[in-house]
Amino acid sequence: MLKYSKGMMIVPEFWDILDEQRQPMNKLHKRGTPLKKGEFHLVVDIVVINTDGRVLIDRRSPKKRNCPNYWEFTSGSVLAGEQSREGALRELSEELGIKVDPDSLTLLGSTKLDHRLVDTYMLIMSVDTDALCLQEDEVAEARLVSLQQLDEICRTGR
Repeated sequence: MLKYSKGMMIVPEFWDILDEQRQPMNKLHKRGTPLKKGEFHLVVDIVVINTDGRVLIDRRSPKKRNCPNYWEFTSGSVLAGEQSREGALRELSEELGIKVDPDSLTLLGSTKLDHRLVDTYMLIMSVDTDALCLQEDEVAEARLVSLQQLDEICRTGR
């Protein structure tokens, strides 16, 4: 079923289903429906580090169903047919308007969380928060913070 929002058609999002070893199960999964035991989908997190050492965080839109208004690093699900790095580049572009060369992303590591296989990337670049183009339905605001400020946000939940 297709939904409409502010005159735009919202197309359902599909993911490739992987097993625990990241092997394709040759099945597609529609976002919003539960995954079965042994099924996983790929997610990316991108830690953007400004050239002065501060990190870029964004606050999730209050419209988000999960964790509205939470501060996070840019992240999202990898779409069907995409590879991890492609998904990371797409999320940066869609959510923040950041377009970079694929080689500028460094894979820091991968982990398994529930039904998600999460790849975490690092991007070091000069960030001008005033020049970011935030995707309204995803991101409410973005800011650069020091590691000390990030620790305080994590500790206090603010």
